[in-house]
Order: sequence, then structure tokens, then C-alpha cells
Amino acid sequence: MQNVDLARIEMLVMDVDGVLTDGSLVIHADGSETKSFSSLDGHGIRMWKRAGLGVALISGRASEATQCRAEQLGIEYVFQDCHYKQPVLEKLLGQLPGGRGAVREVIEHVLKTSGRWQKLMERYGP
Repeated sequence: MQNVDLARIEMLVMDVDGVLTDGSLVIHADGSETKSFSSLDGHGIRMWKRAGLGVALISGRASEATQCRAEQLGIEYVFQDCHYKQPVLEKLLGQLPGGRGAVREVIEHVLKTSGRWQKLMERYGP
């Protein structure tokens, strides 16, 4: 596996059930539900956001508990009742990273990791 430049990661995009929860749902007689979220994960998300990084949740189920937890953590992008998550992710990416040098960054990364970068840079030197 190639080295990944973790400093380039700017957004954490996650599902909810089975990722931020253990996947269990408690359905009450009135139809409301209870989910269990880890406070450790919540603190990690707060640290991530304090570092100036983004967070998005894409869930296949609509849940007031998810919305409430997202608000508590200040998660700015919450998509619920998404039965097809890929189009939502693509739309989100299209709104946030595109057109601001993303293509250049990918090209540089490929050229550098494949050993072609230095040869190209020779033309810019003395």
C-alpha cells in the first residue's frame, strides 16, 4: 500500500448506524427510537472540527436522534433517508473541493509518488 498524505484530508464523511453507533436501535411503543452514541467519538469529532476540518453524515435512515447528535457536535452536513449514498457523496464533493486546485493536487501526488516529478522539475531549474 502506498503512503497516503494524511495532511491532505479535509473532510470526514461517515454513515451513522454501525459507525457512530453500535448498530442497535431501541424502538419504543410510541415509535420513537433510542440510539447509543460514543462520547469518545463525539470528542474526537469536536477535536477534528477545532482543527478546522469538516464533517458530514450520510445515513440511510431518517432519525431525530441522529439530527440531535449532529447538532450537539456542530456537524454541518447531515443527509438522512439516503438510500443511495454515492450520489449524495458526489454532490457534496462537487460543492466543496472542486475547481480550487484539486486536479493539480491529484496530478502532483501521482507524479511524485510514481517518481516522475523530479524529472519534470528539472526544466524549471538553472
